Amino acid sequence: MNNIEANQPLRGSSPIEGSFQGVQEKKVKKESLVDFLLCIKNVLNPAKVIHPKKPITQTGKPVTHSQEFVERSVKNLQKTEQMLASHRKEGLKNPSISKGVTFNPQVSVIKEDVIVKSTHLRSLRHADENGVEEVVNNNFVILNAAYNKISGRTGENVNKLKSEIVKQLDSLNKLKKLYDQALDMPQSKNRDQKINQYLNKILQISGKTHILLEVVEADHVADNALKRIKEFKLDQKGEFLMIDKGAAKSVWIKLEGDDKAVYYSPVRNIFEKLTHAKEAEIKKEVDTARNIQSNLLKKEIPKLIHQLAEGHPESVPQLASVLDKIQKADTATMNQLVQILNSRFDPVAFNYSLNMSSFPDDLKEFVRNNLEQLASIGGHLALDYKGIDNNKIDDQYTVRTLKAEGRSLEKYILRKVEDKKASFQETARFGQEFLNGMAEMHAAGYVHGDMKLDNILVYENKNESGVVERHVKISDFGKTRPIEENASEIHTGNNRYSAVEGKLSKKGEVYSSGLVLIRLLEQRVLGEGEDMLIQPSANQLDVVQPKANRSGIEKFVTSHKAFPHTESTFAGKIRIALRALFTPVGKKNKKAEKEIQKYIDVLVSRLGADPDYQMSAQKQEDLKKLLKDMTLSNPNKRPSLEDALKKYETIFS
Repeated sequence: MNNIEANQPLRGSSPIEGSFQGVQEKKVKKESLVDFLLCIKNVLNPAKVIHPKKPITQTGKPVTHSQEFVERSVKNLQKTEQMLASHRKEGLKNPSISKGVTFNPQVSVIKEDVIVKSTHLRSLRHADENGVEEVVNNNFVILNAAYNKISGRTGENVNKLKSEIVKQLDSLNKLKKLYDQALDMPQSKNRDQKINQYLNKILQISGKTHILLEVVEADHVADNALKRIKEFKLDQKGEFLMIDKGAAKSVWIKLEGDDKAVYYSPVRNIFEKLTHAKEAEIKKEVDTARNIQSNLLKKEIPKLIHQLAEGHPESVPQLASVLDKIQKADTATMNQLVQILNSRFDPVAFNYSLNMSSFPDDLKEFVRNNLEQLASIGGHLALDYKGIDNNKIDDQYTVRTLKAEGRSLEKYILRKVEDKKASFQETARFGQEFLNGMAEMHAAGYVHGDMKLDNILVYENKNESGVVERHVKISDFGKTRPIEENASEIHTGNNRYSAVEGKLSKKGEVYSSGLVLIRLLEQRVLGEGEDMLIQPSANQLDVVQPKANRSGIEKFVTSHKAFPHTESTFAGKIRIALRALFTPVGKKNKKAEKEIQKYIDVLVSRLGADPDYQMSAQKQEDLKKLLKDMTLSNPNKRPSLEDALKKYETIFS
């Protein structure tokens, strides 16, 4: 959120006037959620939800709450929802808490600086009433802030969004009254059923609140965002909760524990054969990730051994023995090594896998002593897949992988930032990590096949000083395939970032990577209300236009008729395939090359003119040349990704 005065009354003809307007902001101890709950309890009467006409304090004077308080409300809402979920197993101890309690999984994608942890209250006796009270109160804070955020904006979708917020507030009021009435009922099975019913509906609304907050932070309200809000439903299978669904796979998290992981399972279909096909697609993706990692390990371990030998001459005989075993290792041995490395986040599982492996003792010792270095090989690719044999989701094929707390790169760059300089430095580093990942994939003998910012994930971890650091990894290997150095195939992935020649090849992915870098770097220099650095003229616009939520270079190439890029429809795929088959190489795409070079000129000019970025004239020229070389119409003249990475590192060093 950007400077939202969360509990300021919605003035004028606001339809929400009279909704909950504030909770006293006090300095809250960070040690425990209980402290926060008790602090709120001192201000609010927990027996009912207060909806004053004006913001109040204990002195009765109006107050406007800060952005910090709103963000704390988001964090507290996340923690309280997880607290409620953590009490599912306590249902017999406390009749007011039903085993069916669920929570909204979208909490993991709201604020980029929020890492959601399971939080347990020290006392279970008042957990249900106070927990629900907090969920409701914080929802009112956030919904009012969301409405204020878009109150000055107009448009059909914005008005629909405002109406949805009003509807959410009204529903919360009604549900909280019903929930309070159910609490006052005599102990009975019917009482518990009603409590659980109303609680799940409150949490359902809370899930929509999180999505609403994400939508209002975007520059525009797209049709698919409104559809996502209306269609949001909690979906739970045992201890797993669905957080996303694609064409082939559903994405889940565990309700309790294992907060570093997400799980994939095939999307269920009424036709069993289609479900099996989706399962086969996920298995193929897992196999591809394992093969990439295996190929990289076989290529990079000898380099690691030589480095270790230089610093430790006494270890040369043992290292030479390990090197010999790695060079002679077959596919099964390398796959076993991959599985062991991917179990490293569970020390018990890692030690068991390593000890039970067929590796000789010196290789086991090498793996144990150099685990961090081995795990970093292919570290810019999201390759950490592990099949789950026990505790499958709905008795289907289930895969565990690491969770990306910071969302996809596409969503991450759209966030609002105050420190432009720090943001640009981070963005430039993301570009380097992305190129590293693509170079690793090509070194393993593979092409990604479906490049876009949605398939680049942002991961978070705390350094030794407790500061959150973010890194990106390339994900989603459903279209990834092995390919020879100079071979090419028809491109079957999304068309928005495909090579202009319409073919999938290593040089084709240099072009795609150039588009990704442009999109990554341009977001901070797009003006207010501007969705492209250059607007195509009326006679340059293609007949088929991109979706409304596209922006930057992605929108430019899909809206300009000089480019073959389109939305990933069947007609779009046919169009780009025909272009690849029937356009002579020597005359190919010269118009597209000229247009993209103009776009690059504007991008670099704006980066150079902005004092926050501090790019020297020489670095501007070097960046301009690199991006233009990567997007040349002739694939044979483009640099390799390895060379592009070296030049990029020099520019942003």
